[in-house]
Amino acid sequence: SNNSRNGPTKPSAVAASAIWNDSHRRFTIDDRRVYFAGFSGGARVATSWALACGDCAAGVISSGAGFPVGQSPSAQTHFSYFAAIGLSDFNYPEAVELAQELDQLGLPHRLRRFNGSHQWAPPEVWSEALAWMDLLAMKQDRLARDPEFISQQFESETQRAEEFEKSGDIYAAWQEYRALAADFEGLRDVASIMKHVEELNTSPALHSAEKQEKKDFEEQRRLAEPISSGVTALADGGGDQAEIRHLLLEQITALQDAEQGEQNEHRRRVLERALGQVVVGADESAEDRMRAGDALRASICFEIISEAFPKEPWPLIGVARADAQMGQKKDALDALRRARGNGLDVETLRGILRDNAEFARYRDDPDFLKLLEDSTAKH
Repeated sequence: SNNSRNGPTKPSAVAASAIWNDSHRRFTIDDRRVYFAGFSGGARVATSWALACGDCAAGVISSGAGFPVGQSPSAQTHFSYFAAIGLSDFNYPEAVELAQELDQLGLPHRLRRFNGSHQWAPPEVWSEALAWMDLLAMKQDRLARDPEFISQQFESETQRAEEFEKSGDIYAAWQEYRALAADFEGLRDVASIMKHVEELNTSPALHSAEKQEKKDFEEQRRLAEPISSGVTALADGGGDQAEIRHLLLEQITALQDAEQGEQNEHRRRVLERALGQVVVGADESAEDRMRAGDALRASICFEIISEAFPKEPWPLIGVARADAQMGQKKDALDALRRARGNGLDVETLRGILRDNAEFARYRDDPDFLKLLEDSTAKH
């Protein structure tokens, strides 16, 4: 849909229902091969819909997030699950741990890592996801088997595993070989692949990488959780607010400096994940306050993000929304002008004013309309 967003589940459920009804009305669809997909909060909605609708979904393609909060896979989970996650995504630990759960349950799944942060997976990864779903559809007799397609997929996945192994990344190679054996069991002879997996199981490099990954996840939590707790305290209005705000800015700035100055790529990813976790957590706290009608506390959270990222336009949009909700026209205009100065383009601003209810009273206001006319607006 064009209007669903993170937050209350009802609007997203309405959007999902509308898409389902519209697509089934307009197209001829094989209901044995219906797939849901989404990014971040949208991925959780896609998974939630698949969990709730019985056997309506053959699979879910999830980018940047896992199962809905408070829900976990079980032996009764009836759909295939393809997860794509950036190596620097703050949700990376969740994706890895979810893959381990699915593996223990024996459910068809694939975890596809890519170089990136919290973002939509690249086009080639989506192509892989769709091909993987077709492969499983053939395996599950939902789609006629195509020997040429099966061979191409087998060769492609084998090549990726071999490339990881040649590069010395035994952990990634082991993961790919295991997935390869699971995917093609019943479609191809995978005895040699399974034997190689058993050989890699004894590799010291594999065990070392697994231990390091667990340490990385703990380090991310250690770095992010104290800051996230401070954001919660700020949003709740408890304690010495000025002191909490000062400490938060110090902590976020220190984390930023550490991430920007880190030369080791592996360590930098951990720092980037922690920073992303903090920023998204602060943004979610602000949005929670907006929905609760507490624009003042929301504004404080948005301002913290804006001060930590002074060259970014998006935190200022949050500040402007909070100011508009409080009826503070001058402050809302100032925040939007600063966002324009930070690179917010006119068409994006037009959509923001149109789609956010906080700006309803100002949509025809000459001062706000001027922002849409002035392509050189600066702070």
